[in-house]
Amino acid sequence: MLLFVLVVCSAGWATTVGTTQNPITVNSGQSFSLGIDLLDNTQIRGYSLRVAFDPNLLHYNSSTRGSLFNGMQVNWWRTIVEEPGLIRIECVIFGAGLYVSGPGRILNMNFSSLAEGSSAFRFLTVQLADPLGNVIPDCSADDAFVISGPHSYAKVKAYLEGAYSGGQMQGQINSILPLLSPYHDDPVLLDHMPETAVDWGLIELRQAPDSPSLYCQSILFHTDGSIRSAGKPYLILPQLPPGNYHLALRHRNHIDQVSNLPLSFVSSGSPNQYELITAASFWGNYGLALVDPDTYALASGDADQDNIITSQDRNDHWRLQAGKQGYLSADFNLDGNVFPDDLNLFWRQNLGFAGQPSLLEDTDAIELTWGNPKMIYEGGEDWLSIDILAKVLENPAHLGSGLVLLNYDPEVFSSGLVSENRLQVQKGELLTTAFSPLYTIHTADRNPGQLAIVYEFTGSTGGGNLLSPVPQVLLNLRLKTQSPTGLCILSFETDLMQDNQFTDDNFNRFSSAITGAPLSHHWCISPRNIRITLQNEQVRLQWDEVPGCSYDVFSTTDPHSGIWLPAASGLTQNNWLLPSTSPHAFFRIIARDDQSRD
Repeated sequence: MLLFVLVVCSAGWATTVGTTQNPITVNSGQSFSLGIDLLDNTQIRGYSLRVAFDPNLLHYNSSTRGSLFNGMQVNWWRTIVEEPGLIRIECVIFGAGLYVSGPGRILNMNFSSLAEGSSAFRFLTVQLADPLGNVIPDCSADDAFVISGPHSYAKVKAYLEGAYSGGQMQGQINSILPLLSPYHDDPVLLDHMPETAVDWGLIELRQAPDSPSLYCQSILFHTDGSIRSAGKPYLILPQLPPGNYHLALRHRNHIDQVSNLPLSFVSSGSPNQYELITAASFWGNYGLALVDPDTYALASGDADQDNIITSQDRNDHWRLQAGKQGYLSADFNLDGNVFPDDLNLFWRQNLGFAGQPSLLEDTDAIELTWGNPKMIYEGGEDWLSIDILAKVLENPAHLGSGLVLLNYDPEVFSSGLVSENRLQVQKGELLTTAFSPLYTIHTADRNPGQLAIVYEFTGSTGGGNLLSPVPQVLLNLRLKTQSPTGLCILSFETDLMQDNQFTDDNFNRFSSAITGAPLSHHWCISPRNIRITLQNEQVRLQWDEVPGCSYDVFSTTDPHSGIWLPAASGLTQNNWLLPSTSPHAFFRIIARDDQSRD
């Protein structure tokens, strides 16, 4: 039965208060008593407890002092209903040096069950007083649980490969988990997400591993591997009689699994405990990932939930989501990002289940820096052109898939470079191949002011371009500006780029990603609306003013020759009077500010 446990430290000893029932099972409409005991040989003079429960399921009736206080002069005893579902109980012995010693009953509480369901019984405040009346410090308590009506229950443990690390699972997406279950078969809605929740899942009960489902329920995977009904301490099956059922586990981007043996669900007493973490504990021999010696987990990579990992999971999910963040189907490691590590370390390794990969090998570091920033006027628009350069620090290696993650000022370029079609990406020499295009580019707006570019190597090991200690162009980016002049600052989001730079086997990674310092670039856009007018039989050039810039004028008689001769420089006005003219001439005007590197 569910246990109330209060652990209190005093003079190096632990004091435990609790009930021997865990969980407490009752019928709907039934009144029941809940006894709380001091379980250790400990001296106390009194206590103060604040307990909370679901007032829609339980009604508080009364409390009485426990038998441990019989014969003692208790001049302070009170129970206060602070609000529905919140009770404070206080008990103090009067008289110098008087106390009681455990073990023994300190409190009896009486409740009525109002409806079928289950309710936590939580200790919000726990204070015990020593014989001198001092509060024993650092009291803590585990919550109890009450189940009303026909239910059965069990404790079950299983792992998801994507979230597994070092004997437990990581809850990196806890803050973005939806409160409404994503499974339409059982759309459970929570009012808050438990802190230890890793992700939603769905369980099914079956008479045999391959028989139809008898029952389904949305559940939560937790960091310790436990699978629990939403908001409950273990799996609780309302209205289902106790019995033996095969348990099927489903997750939104992992392969489904079914227990090899039936699990016994009970309706009273302590819940049975099951660990589905070995190969033998699952039915069949497909879709399991070895995550530790003798420890198996549901294999990751099934983004479309068709229970097989194929190219569709990459093409229809990962490639469309690459670089994005959020609660996404192609986030195979459940960290809130869709990056190359999701593809290479989960989808690729589990595709067809060819076998478990070898351990990652250490490789050299990759370094990414900026190159050739300049303004370009193209198609009536101004673009900042910038190269992303890459090199390896020491040992040449063949380049595989990788990630470039950039921060920028949305006031300069807009809040969505990809969605607003304000970005052009060209492959550099490092991503260009002579025959079929072995590198594909995926771009995404991660958030306003952050751009993700994923380059995916689709060839075979040994076919990637060689990354050397000499910097080469990885990418050329053109970002459309939306301000006439100013300062552009670009920076790499280096931390998130770690572990996402792969060699061309698309398994081993560069040991680290080193990036250059933020780039600061000043510019002025090209002058607009250039006009030629006659003024007192002289020719005058005029153009729209570009704030904060001076102007240079160039001329040529053949605009296709590429030879432009300087005609004037450092003009501060947006017009220029030609000193003389040839039979024909062409003019080009450039605006620049004092800090421009153009």
